[in-house]
Amino acid sequence: MAESQKIETTLLRVNRAVTTGDLSALASLAVDIEDDLAAFAGSADAASAQRVRQLATRNAACLDAALRGLRAARRRMADIAAAQAGVQTYDVRGATRRLGGTGTTLTQRL
Repeated sequence: MAESQKIETTLLRVNRAVTTGDLSALASLAVDIEDDLAAFAGSADAASAQRVRQLATRNAACLDAALRGLRAARRRMADIAAAQAGVQTYDVRGATRRLGGTGTTLTQRL
């Protein structure tokens, strides 16, 4: 397999892993990308370099979107946990007081 085909195949595998949510596969694919890029660097022609750049740009956008989604999910989970713990208010003397809160844990609800 030509060096340009190897890096393109690896970049396509990264895209598939991100779009299907197989984030655990990304660690090994990162090593593959480094190896493939090292081999590709010396043999790149303009057309194949442009194709690799397009695939890498697409992957960067997908990875950025996945990261935003993970951050949003983490914030939502924190919001749910905070709501279950109740609301903290202050009385006329400035002492804190917790109102509400449920006895169930987040894992019990889900």
